[in-house]
Amino acid sequence: MPLPAGFSVRPAAPDDVDFWCRVLSTDPRLAWDPVKVRDSWDKAQPGVQRERSLILEGGIPVGILRIWTAPPARGGPRFVDLAAGFLEGEERADLRDAAWDLAEDRARELGAEVMTTRCLDHETVQREYVATRGYLLDRAGIISGLRIGDQRERFQTLAAKSAASMREAGVELTTLDRLPDAHPALYEVMVEAESDIPNTIPIVSDTFEVFVDGMRKPWTGEHRVWVALAEGRPVGLSYLAYHPVTGNVFTELTGVARSHRGRGIARALKLQTIAQALDAGVDHLYTENDAENEAILRINRSFGYEPVRQALLFRKAV
Repeated sequence: MPLPAGFSVRPAAPDDVDFWCRVLSTDPRLAWDPVKVRDSWDKAQPGVQRERSLILEGGIPVGILRIWTAPPARGGPRFVDLAAGFLEGEERADLRDAAWDLAEDRARELGAEVMTTRCLDHETVQREYVATRGYLLDRAGIISGLRIGDQRERFQTLAAKSAASMREAGVELTTLDRLPDAHPALYEVMVEAESDIPNTIPIVSDTFEVFVDGMRKPWTGEHRVWVALAEGRPVGLSYLAYHPVTGNVFTELTGVARSHRGRGIARALKLQTIAQALDAGVDHLYTENDAENEAILRINRSFGYEPVRQALLFRKAV
């Protein structure tokens, strides 16, 4: 179905980031940060193809189209992740149908064997609409929040005790700014940890160069990247992202090398990030984990994290 009269599509550019984030930010607690999005706009992972477009009415943006695809995992299908979204009040049935037709046609051109799309659990209209197009719920991410501002003493005590236990076990907790030569080994830990996250769409890790650059961004900072060392070698990491515009603070990643899991390292690292966030005056933290990642969800529950949203993934075969 073609777009209705008066509507058009053009490629999105970095100058469109503020609009892009407005469309995607349907819950202010989870709002997309335009500074972070602008920084990563042209930094796709190896082999990943990303296409972003704006839907215009009379030259004025009213919606977005998004396409993402990567080389299939060995023996697996080619996934193409896609979506069409609109500013509140700008969506109408014929426009929505035409936009989704455009996105799915492009996915087929890219060789999609499975199409996927995403939304948050409170986006009822979107959930119901993708169901009419044949998408079925595949998996969910649990987005949880934790208020730490009124639990300073508790978390500082937990962090200190956990660090002491790690020292007794031969594991040192420190920050990346004190480890100038640790980036290659830490990158290996990150890639291994990401590869073990439960997933439907294969996870494509950043290049080493993008990883190092990311550690040095103002919203991360190597002084806030916590690292676990065993026999002088990195075996785990955890860090938060302090979003510069929205002010939200999220756990970006917590990961431990397979050889050192089950020893409490992930918990100890997360506690250091929480204690540091308290020193920075942070009141709330957020994190997202796959619903099947019981190990990290168990840690989060022990801290007092409570679910605030679900990030839903839907799929349909082509």
